[in-house]
Amino acid sequence: MLTYELDVGNYSNCIMVKTSINYFLIVPGLLIVLAIGLFAISMIVTGISFTTWHDDNIAYSFLSIFLLGISGVFYNSLSNNAISFQVSENGIHVNQPLKFLRASYNLEEIKGYSTSEVYFGTYFWKSNSVIIYTNSGLKHELIKAYNLNFKPIQAKLVDIKVNYLGHEPFAFKGFKRAYTYDDKQSPT
Repeated sequence: MLTYELDVGNYSNCIMVKTSINYFLIVPGLLIVLAIGLFAISMIVTGISFTTWHDDNIAYSFLSIFLLGISGVFYNSLSNNAISFQVSENGIHVNQPLKFLRASYNLEEIKGYSTSEVYFGTYFWKSNSVIIYTNSGLKHELIKAYNLNFKPIQAKLVDIKVNYLGHEPFAFKGFKRAYTYDDKQSPT
């Protein structure tokens, strides 16, 4: 049986611990999404301006819609990963700027947290993560690769006595990640 030890360090004298988003990864991704999206929109606009429709024009339109969909998928992935936590004695504040989401949870609203790894590619590269579970069923995952100041978050969660649910494996269910401690997910 594998056991995981939580090496959190000593950050108990900190009043508040805050992560910051690693914009060196997020900004280039956003620029690529923007470039693909603008290219696809320009293809749609020029495709609509054709007066007669040929087979080439229809293929041109489908390609542009496909590219627009791909840019949407990449934006969704970036917006899910661009997240920062602020942990204090009063609770946890979550900020997802690309989703225009800010949420605050006091300690009574938090079910607990777990540690995990996130794999990129076909298990090519992995990064540690911390997942916060709320009593209302929401989950917020903080990935180390996308954040700076990651290690003090775990220490502060231990310090303010947030329930540690355990280590969970990285698994997919369909096209989304399956979370072990999610009450709303049906067992596989």
